[in-house]
Amino acid sequence: MILIDYNFDWFIMFLEMEERFMIGKKLIQFRKNKRLSQAELAEDVGVTRQTISNWELNETAPDLKQAQKLSEIFNISLDELAGNEDAILKKLNITENNSNIIIKLIKVLGITLGTLIFVLMAIVCIYIYTTNYYETEPISAGEGRVCYFNGVIGDYIVMKNNIDGTISFDLKDKSIIDKLKLNEIKSGEPKEILEKIVTYIKDNGFTLQFPTCYIPDKIKKYEHHPNMFEVFKEYRDWAKIMNIENSVDLNRVVSSGNIADLIRIDE
Repeated sequence: MILIDYNFDWFIMFLEMEERFMIGKKLIQFRKNKRLSQAELAEDVGVTRQTISNWELNETAPDLKQAQKLSEIFNISLDELAGNEDAILKKLNITENNSNIIIKLIKVLGITLGTLIFVLMAIVCIYIYTTNYYETEPISAGEGRVCYFNGVIGDYIVMKNNIDGTISFDLKDKSIIDKLKLNEIKSGEPKEILEKIVTYIKDNGFTLQFPTCYIPDKIKKYEHHPNMFEVFKEYRDWAKIMNIENSVDLNRVVSSGNIADLIRIDE
């Protein structure tokens, strides 16, 4: 006998119908349950009434296409039509057993995978706990600020070496190093030194530029005039001596009649 997958058992079943099953009795039972005559059933299947009669008498058997049509009319499976209910139960038992095996495998794999993840996490935690790289201090530390000086915006950074305490500078305008004699500074805190640099930049003023009425959407290229800056710086220093640091102070001097001294300084 030819063996094929159980999904096609019904095909073998109908090939050997006369030897293995008595389909006639089942066919009569299902037809009467549907209250169909042989003629009505024959019309639905597309065969003659005599063919239905031969099936019920087990003289012949329906082919595969006809058997499928009968199962649709009676709303049953091919196994039920052939009276092979035990096959259905057997298949259900096999399916259930397979499902239980799969569930057990999934549980085993889940437990194994969870254990591996736990072990790996434990190893990583132990490694981090026993490693001292978090305790390592940086070689140097410092302070930085972005400043506008001499028409240029740039970084002004002061660094201190944590090993020997030496001070280094990374300034956009190198001229500040000479003016403030920063190379002579051998120790100190970067924050304090940077504040000294920023104060110097603030004391030396800034340039405010506006576009012209002829080219309102562009600003001319900046040209630095150090002498002009020195003049305004000296004027500001004299104004501080006269206690004039803002417009309120200026109005006070004007209202007191002491504006002459300020005019002479301006001249």
